[in-house]
Amino acid sequence: MLKLLTRFLLSFILFLSLQGYAAAQLFEGDAGGGDAYVNEYTATGQPIATPDISVGYAAGDLEGIAISGNDLFTADRYSGTVGEYNWTTGQAINSSFISLPFAGSFGITVSNNILYVTNNGTLYAFSISGTPTALWTDYIGASGGVAVSGSNVFAITNEDGIGEYNALTGAVESANLVTGLYDTFGLTVSGNDLYTSSYGGGTVSEFTTSGQTVNATLISGIPDGANGLAVGGNMLYVADIDQVQEYNATTGSYVRTINSGMEQANSVAFVAPEPSTWTLLWSGLSLLTFWRLRTRRTVS
Repeated sequence: MLKLLTRFLLSFILFLSLQGYAAAQLFEGDAGGGDAYVNEYTATGQPIATPDISVGYAAGDLEGIAISGNDLFTADRYSGTVGEYNWTTGQAINSSFISLPFAGSFGITVSNNILYVTNNGTLYAFSISGTPTALWTDYIGASGGVAVSGSNVFAITNEDGIGEYNALTGAVESANLVTGLYDTFGLTVSGNDLYTSSYGGGTVSEFTTSGQTVNATLISGIPDGANGLAVGGNMLYVADIDQVQEYNATTGSYVRTINSGMEQANSVAFVAPEPSTWTLLWSGLSLLTFWRLRTRRTVS
């Protein structure tokens, strides 16, 4: 009886633990058509809301998106502004959350209440715990993607390399961490791995966060030009103009194409919510019940 109950409880805990992944969501920034907008999908590519959020940019101007909590941040290539939206409701919070001095905002990411955005060849860091406050800037050359790992921020430099900077101070850790890239815009990080996308080459490359090459052509033959990147679990999502392509992040093997009326997909973001309060509560109760049964058997 105890063995049967133990198996049941362990199966139940495993089921609950998977609920967080089941709720994972993929966001795709579409710059085509009339106004730019952001679409929302499940982790397996099923549309949740299409379009989800209209960001009011002219066609071709939405370059980057980032998620932090319930907030969606957008980068406008033409005006240089960063917009803020509630992705759960689709409503604008402040469409001009940050106004940068020049046109040309591209890569954007958020970590620990600091927003990083590339604009006209410069990497900016803003504290967003309240009113946006500029923290530091670094000139990096032509703008591209940006990603944060631990205490470091990585950015595409001059479309042909990756620079590494201290995430809090902007101090240059390595201006040429990776060199020799081609027509590169997309950048994302997962653990100790950096992934870059070459629009002109139609490829995705993999490097360590120390700058070593893992696989220069992890993915090749992306049909319409690789742009924005995002990692979710062991899956790599690549914005590919008319669709988002999904690949295995370890092997580079093709998984599926996500396409639901996209016109100019150039940015992606992946969100894996933490387990809900109910999930944590039931998991805790299950573990407590299991422990008490084990203790009762030991005593008897």
